[in-house]
Amino acid sequence: MRIDQTTALGEVADTSAELATLVARLAHLTQTGGLEAVPLADLPALVAGLARVHDQLEAVVTTGVARVHASGSLRVATTAWLRDAASMNPKAAGAVLARGCALAGGYSATGAAWVAGGISRAHVTTITTSIDKVARGLAHADQAPFRASAEQALLGFALDGATPTELAIKAKRVRAWVDEWGLAKDSDEAERAQFLRFQPDGDGVKVSGYLTPENHALIATALQQAIDQRHRDGTLPEEDRVDGDDPAAARLRRRRQPYLNVIALRDICGALLENGDLGARHGVIPRVTIDVDLHDLHTAFGGMLRTTGCPEGTPLGRQSVRRLLCDAEINAAIVTGARPRCTCGCPHCGCDDGSPTLDDLLREAAKEVLYVGRAHRVVTPRQRRALETREQGRCSRPGCGVPAARCRAHHVVHWEDGGPTDVDNCVLVCDRHHHDLHEGGWTLVPTPGKRPTEHGYFTLVPPSRRRP
Repeated sequence: MRIDQTTALGEVADTSAELATLVARLAHLTQTGGLEAVPLADLPALVAGLARVHDQLEAVVTTGVARVHASGSLRVATTAWLRDAASMNPKAAGAVLARGCALAGGYSATGAAWVAGGISRAHVTTITTSIDKVARGLAHADQAPFRASAEQALLGFALDGATPTELAIKAKRVRAWVDEWGLAKDSDEAERAQFLRFQPDGDGVKVSGYLTPENHALIATALQQAIDQRHRDGTLPEEDRVDGDDPAAARLRRRRQPYLNVIALRDICGALLENGDLGARHGVIPRVTIDVDLHDLHTAFGGMLRTTGCPEGTPLGRQSVRRLLCDAEINAAIVTGARPRCTCGCPHCGCDDGSPTLDDLLREAAKEVLYVGRAHRVVTPRQRRALETREQGRCSRPGCGVPAARCRAHHVVHWEDGGPTDVDNCVLVCDRHHHDLHEGGWTLVPTPGKRPTEHGYFTLVPPSRRRP
């Protein structure tokens, strides 16, 4: 039953004014600490209720925008009016207008349910966009009947309590039934649109991409399996382990998941490269390569990390290079030839008569070498077993459960600084604590009263202050 137009005008105006007064009052209470006074046990329900009210009010606004647009009474574009009168940005204004026109043009039942508070804007978007996507592929005479029947079905699911995600699944099943080839075409386009991009960003690399649902499921399952394996065998550092089934533990696990995904991907890719499962190039297993000039390393310039698709390399700090060199195969390569000899007798080159000899070339090559990382451990197999025995099969950091198989052999006195590859100059540490020793500024000192063959021979000491 529709009310009289004059009565409606008065009631709408009065209600709008009352609503504005109530919102202003609520805003004042919020600014003066009103929400802080609400018991924490009651706050979630209160905020959720306000969100529902906000969504229902948006339904009224959207309906009004569609009415204004249809009237043709504006002297400017509707989006420009929304921008100037309601301070909306163009994108938001366009979305409100499109949604309002869709509801007014064929989804009146959905609009009415939204205004009544039975469904949310997310439900409305799912219903209208999914139905329109299918209807566009049908014959013109079949579009209106399909929209009506599909709206009735999907709206029924939404009113019965289906979440927007559940409703989207229902909508996709409807499309699979009505538009099998359209769905197959979209799937093929999604397959071709996939990408994975690595973009340098500050001191790291930003990863972006797009995957089909099936490829995402495959990758996510592999990552989770690697994470679960670390949980099972105790190789996850204590600070990354979250136990318990309470809500707080679940929230912490969700926050840690993105970081653990990185660790899992590193483990999977590292194992494939180490084992040679990805094949070889010119008879050599592909490796991550670091170019280091010995002179630069000693003068704190570090080295260059060479990666696929980035031939110019990425600068690495000296401490990062030292960490990577702790457990790497070192190969020498001639990168500059010997300087031509002359007979000037100058003190700078120490030249004498004669041409460069092979010995000269090798000496020159020894000054500038390539460090090719992540191939084999520097320590001998016997030394490795001795270290694993001394550290009792774990990372040497007390309380760390990462087993020796996943640890790196770290030189206490760095190899390039003259430190020998001896048991009393090496220690096993996991990747996390290896970072602490290099980039984190931690140090290792012999424990008084301990012998090199005893567990706990070295003690990890945190930095006395944050490094600049």
